[in-house]
Amino acid sequence: MVEEIKRSKKLVIAYFGILLLAFSVFQYFLLFKVNSKMYALYGSIFLAFVSFLFFYFLIKKTMTTVIDDIARKKYELSSIKQINNAIINVLHLDDLLELIINIGLQVMNAEKGSIMLIEPDRNILILKSAVGMPKELIGKIEQKLGEGVAGFVAENGEPLLIEDIFKDKRFGKKRPKNQDMYKNNSLISAPLLIKKEIIGVININNKKDGSIFSQDDLELLITLANQAAISIETAKLHENVKEYIISVVKMATRALEAKDEYTFGHSERVTQYAVDIAEKMGLDSELKENLRKAGLLHDIGKIGVRESVLLKPGRLTDEEFAEIKSHPTIGYEIIESMEIDESIKDAVLHHHERFDGWGYPDKLKGEGISLLSRILCVADSFDAMSSNRPYRKALPAKIVISELTKNSGTQFDPEIVVIFLEILRGQGYYKEEDLIEETEEPKETEEK
Repeated sequence: MVEEIKRSKKLVIAYFGILLLAFSVFQYFLLFKVNSKMYALYGSIFLAFVSFLFFYFLIKKTMTTVIDDIARKKYELSSIKQINNAIINVLHLDDLLELIINIGLQVMNAEKGSIMLIEPDRNILILKSAVGMPKELIGKIEQKLGEGVAGFVAENGEPLLIEDIFKDKRFGKKRPKNQDMYKNNSLISAPLLIKKEIIGVININNKKDGSIFSQDDLELLITLANQAAISIETAKLHENVKEYIISVVKMATRALEAKDEYTFGHSERVTQYAVDIAEKMGLDSELKENLRKAGLLHDIGKIGVRESVLLKPGRLTDEEFAEIKSHPTIGYEIIESMEIDESIKDAVLHHHERFDGWGYPDKLKGEGISLLSRILCVADSFDAMSSNRPYRKALPAKIVISELTKNSGTQFDPEIVVIFLEILRGQGYYKEEDLIEETEEPKETEEK
C-alpha cells in the first residue's frame, strides 16, 4: 500500500507539471501570437475544465487504489490475528506446519508452499511440510545451506523476493520439464528465526492470478514467519518433553518385564503388531504415533501388582485375578497427569475391554471402545498366546489363529481380526491349511 501511495503521488506531481507547462504555453500563444484576451479567457476556462476532469479521475483512481489497499491491509491484519490464535493452540508439530502453510497460501492468494527445517547435526534443510507438492516428497528432499533459494535464505538469514527465478543470476536455475504447472516464476521466502538463530525457511510461490509477488507480500510473510517460528519451537519443546516422560515410563516398564523372562520385550512386540495393523488400516500418522506410545505404556500398571502374582506359574485365584485386572486402572492413574494425547490414556485404560461388553474395567461394548483400544486388545492377546508364559508354553500357530477367529465378534473387533490375519499370513506365520474350527481344550486368550 505504501508503494502504491508513493507511485500515485509521483504521478500526480508529474501530470500537474505537464499541465502547468501546457497551460503556460497555451496562454503565451493566445496572448502574444493571437493577441486576443477573449480567446485567452475562454482557453483558460477550457484548460481549467480539462484539468479538473483529469485530476478528478486521477484522484478517484488513486483513492480507489488506496481504499483497496487499506481493505487488503485490514484483511491481512485480521489474518495475522487468526494466525496467532490458530498456531498458538496447536502443539503437534506436523499439524502446526501444515496449518502455517495453509494460512500463508490463503493470505498470499497462492497455490504452493513449503516449510524446511534445519537438522542441526547434519547442517542441512529437510522438507517437513508442503502444500501443492506430492506428499511422498516430505522428509525426503534435502538442501545444503547456501544452495538454492531456501539454502540462501537459511545461510544469510535474509528474506527474498524473486520476480523470475530463471533470470536471477544468484541461482541460475534450469527450466523444469513441468514448467507448465507454474503460472509464473515469482516466489518469496523468509527465514524462521528464534533469538537470531535460524531454525528453518518458509517458501511461497505460484500466485493464483498469475501475478508477481510484491514487497507487501514479503513483509506479510516475514510477519507470519516470526510468529510461526515461535510456535514451531514451542511445539518441538513440547514433543521433546513428552518423549522424555514416555522414555522414563518405558524404562520402568522394561525394568518390570526384566524380572520375568517370559514377558521381557512384550510391550515392544505388542506395539509392533498394533502399528502393523494401523498401517494396514491406513490410519494417519498421528493415530499411529499415539498407538505406538499406548502400546509401549499399556502394561505400566503392572508396577502396582504383586510380583508373586505376576510370576505365579499356576492358575490364579479369584482374588489374584482381580488384582491382575486392576492394572489398566493403575496404569491410567500413573499417566493421567502426563501431557500426552487423551487417546493414549484411554487405550491404556481400556485395552482389556471386550467387543461384546464383558471386558474390564468399564464393560464398554463395540465401537464404544476406542479404535486404539480395540487394536491393542488384538495385538496384546496375540502376543499372550504366541509367547511362553510361566503357566504354559507358547501355543502352536494354528491354535492361536483359531482362537483369534473364534473370539472375533465377542472378545475382538471382527474387522481388526480380519486385517491382522492378513498381516500374519503375509508374514508367513501360518498357512490356510493350518486353520482349524475348534480347539481340543480352552485356551488363554487374555494376557495374565
